[in-house]
Amino acid sequence: MTRHRPTRSRRADERGLITLEWVLIFGAIAAVAAGTSLAVQRVVDSSTDVPDDPLVRVIDADIAAANVAAEAQAAFGASYDDEEFADRCTAIGQAFSDVVNTTGWTTPDDNGTPSDESDDVPASCQVEPLRNLVSSSN
Repeated sequence: MTRHRPTRSRRADERGLITLEWVLIFGAIAAVAAGTSLAVQRVVDSSTDVPDDPLVRVIDADIAAANVAAEAQAAFGASYDDEEFADRCTAIGQAFSDVVNTTGWTTPDDNGTPSDESDDVPASCQVEPLRNLVSSSN
């Protein structure tokens, strides 16, 4: 009589192969998902980097100048220091030198009126933009 060696059933071998196939499929899906998310993140990051438009920078300089003038007007008569606000106005021209030609400071009493009425004329920081500024979006 011949003895039969016990062998594994074909079904057990197929289960192992099927499990390995599923692991490979899930690994491939995970790799595709990771690659896609990296690609989308790079596209979003690159589209959010918008170069500064010179015309927008002029508006930013005007807003900064208006803030200095408003603070000077609020401080007038109390803790007003003309030199401090004039220096801050000049600093705006330096900070925005790529779009601003000159800045000019006018104190509330520069108009020649008596000092008790000088707060009726507001302080101002004028910003003169460079000539021929062209938007980078054109």
